[in-house]
Amino acid sequence: MDVGTKDLHVTFDITTGARSTIKAYEAPVATTLGTTMTPTNMNRTASTSAYCAVFYGGTINTTGTMIGQVFVAGSGERKSHIGGEVRNETEFIFKKSTRYSIQVANSITTTKGVGITAEWYY
Repeated sequence: MDVGTKDLHVTFDITTGARSTIKAYEAPVATTLGTTMTPTNMNRTASTSAYCAVFYGGTINTTGTMIGQVFVAGSGERKSHIGGEVRNETEFIFKKSTRYSIQVANSITTTKGVGITAEWYY
């Protein structure tokens, strides 16, 4: 996420398909930003922009400064193979003109799905 000209108040809701570690980084260096996503302004009466750019699937060369980390424990009989959900009820305040990344690593060797929802305001 590349923050524009205003500080952003951000919360995340992240679901994983396996036991995972989720890390947030400030000022990562990317070789490629990946695919651009178009944010939706939930204030349908406003014509203002999102004040940030959102990407997924990019390549990070240098992670930057870790500003948060959480572990999502598995559940069920095979605890490592069943994911979970984490919602950050406390806001991050992302600095203007700064890049941030959220990285999710599952604890098993097979590919599992990840869903990340970010909500923000300035």
